Amino acid sequence: MALRGQKRLAWRTLSSPLKSERPHLGEAVRFFRGYAGLTQEEVADKGDVHVTWISHVERGKVNPTYGTMEKIAMGIGVSHDHILDLAAALAEIPKR
Repeated sequence: MALRGQKRLAWRTLSSPLKSERPHLGEAVRFFRGYAGLTQEEVADKGDVHVTWISHVERGKVNPTYGTMEKIAMGIGVSHDHILDLAAALAEIPKR
């Protein structure tokens, strides 16, 4: 239970509109989607999310809710924890 609470805390940090990590969430979604060989439309259909949301998330234009992120992850076929972990790792890489 404590781990789930940590993931939610990490989610709040990543989904905050004031944080620069928001684009990293989109990069992580795009990475896993591409690795799975899926189009945005396929992810949208499988996850029951509008394709526009997938596009906006990948471009860092919106802050998806935890529930929407779970649907996107389900559409890709990965755990939302994997997406959060990759986004957090990407946020740690220093910019040049």
